[in-house]
Amino acid sequence: MYRNRRELAAITGSALLLNLAFPPFHLLVPSLVCLVPAIVTLERGNRDGSPARLQFRLGFWFGLVANALLLHWMAAALWRYQPWWILAFAAVVLWLASMCGAVFAAAGWLCRRTRLSVVVVFPVVWTAVEWLLAQQGPLAFTWLGLGTSLTGFPRLVQLADLAGARGVTFLLAMANAALAVAWIQRRSHSRAARLVACVAIGGCAAWLYGGIRMGQLELRNMARVLVVQTAIPSHDKWSPGRSELVVGQALELTRRALAQRPDLIVWPETALPGALLYHPEWEQAVGELARRASAYLVVGGIDAVPSGRGLQQYNAAFLFDPGGRQTRAPYRKQRPVPLFEWGNGIMAGHRTMPYQTRGGGIGILICYEGTSEAMARQYRREGAGALVNLSNDAWFSAGTGAYQHAAHLVMRAIETRMGIARATNRGLSELVDPLGRIQQQLAPGTAGALSGSLGSTATIPLYVRLGDWVGQLSFGIALLLLGATLVCSVRDGKHSAPRTTS
Repeated sequence: MYRNRRELAAITGSALLLNLAFPPFHLLVPSLVCLVPAIVTLERGNRDGSPARLQFRLGFWFGLVANALLLHWMAAALWRYQPWWILAFAAVVLWLASMCGAVFAAAGWLCRRTRLSVVVVFPVVWTAVEWLLAQQGPLAFTWLGLGTSLTGFPRLVQLADLAGARGVTFLLAMANAALAVAWIQRRSHSRAARLVACVAIGGCAAWLYGGIRMGQLELRNMARVLVVQTAIPSHDKWSPGRSELVVGQALELTRRALAQRPDLIVWPETALPGALLYHPEWEQAVGELARRASAYLVVGGIDAVPSGRGLQQYNAAFLFDPGGRQTRAPYRKQRPVPLFEWGNGIMAGHRTMPYQTRGGGIGILICYEGTSEAMARQYRREGAGALVNLSNDAWFSAGTGAYQHAAHLVMRAIETRMGIARATNRGLSELVDPLGRIQQQLAPGTAGALSGSLGSTATIPLYVRLGDWVGQLSFGIALLLLGATLVCSVRDGKHSAPRTTS
C-alpha cells in the first residue's frame, strides 16, 4: 500500500502530533508542525509522479489514525451503552478518514497539474473540506477543527474575531505547509530560511494582534452568575427511583451558594431527568428557588408536548424569571445527537431569539451545539450579550472528550466577543470571558458551584457581520481550481490524442 516504511512512519507521526495539539495535551508546537511529515510525504509523491489514488491512501491512513485516537472516548462511551453501537464510531472515523484522503488526493493533483505551491493549495483544500463537514445539516461534524488546537493559547487566536475558527485553521495549515517545503528545501539555506521566517513573522503578527485586541476591548459585567455542577454518574441519572435524588442535589447545591447573590443561575443539561409535564412538583421547586434568589434560573430538562402523532419530546432548557415564572417557551435543542437522542425519540427544535434577563440577552446552547460557530454567531446578530451552554458530558467520564468539548467554547467567546457560562453534569463547568480566557473552572467529577461575573462587550466582530467568509471563500476557490484544472486536463488530453487515418 505504501512504498516504504519511512512513508508510513511519517504520516503516522503526523497523526500522533495532531493528537498532541488538541486537549488534553494542548501543546503549542505540535499545532505548527503536526501536518509537516504528511505534507513532506505528499510533496515527495508529487515529484515522483504518484497517482491520486496513492495520495488518497496517504490521507486516508493519516485520517484513520488521527481520528481513531482523537475520538477514542466515543468508542468507550458507545460500548458502555450498547456494544453494537461501536459500529457508529467506526463509521464516523472511516468517513473522516475518507475526507482526509480527499484532501490529500485533491491537493496533490492540483499541485501537479497547476504547478502551484503546496503552500497555497493545501490550506485552501484543507479549509474547504473542514467547512464542508460543517454543512451537512443534522449530520454536520463540527468537532475539533484544526484551529481549535490553539484555544489553549487565547492570545494567538484573537484574530478569530476577524476570520473565525476557519481563519485560524487556514493559517495553521499554511504554516504547516510552509515548514514542510522549508524542510524539503533545507539544502537551499536561503529558501528554507525565508519560509521559516514567514511563519515566524505570521506568529508574531498574531501575537501582536492578540495583545492589541486584549488591551483594546472594554469588558463589562453583564450578570453575577452561579454555575451549578452536579456529580451524577450517567448510569444513575436515568435510573428509576433516582430522579428525586438527582433534582434534590441540584437544589441543595444552589441553596448553599445563594449567599453569592447571583443574578443568573445555570444548571446542567437534563438536570431535571424527565418531563416537567409529568413532574409539576419540580417546576414548583425550581420556581420557588428562583423567587428566593430573586434571580433568573436556566435549567435543562425534557419538554414533552402532546400532539396528534403522540408525545413529542425535546431536549430543552427552561428559563425561570426572578418571580419564579416561565415567561417564554423553553429553548428546544436544534441539533439532537444522532443515535443517542434520535434513537430515544428526541425531536429537533427550531431557532429561537435570545432570552432576555436584567443584564441583557442570553443565547442558549445545549451540549454539542457549543461546537457550532453558526449558532453562536446568529445569537450575537440577534442581540445576545452572552452565551449559556448546558451540557451533560457524564458519558465522557470526565476524560479526554470533556476537555475537547470545553475547548470549543474558547473559540465561540472570541468569535462573538461574548462571555460564556457553562454548566455540566460532572465537568467541565466554567466561566469564559469574551477574550477566551477561562476565569473559573470546576474540577471534573466534583459536585459544587462556582460564582463569578458573566462578561460581555459592545463590540460586534467582523466575523459575526460577515459570517464564515474564510470557509466559504476557501470552498469556492477549491471548486474553481478543481473545475478549471479538470477542464484543462480534458482539453489537453484531446489535443494530445493521436490521429488515425481511415
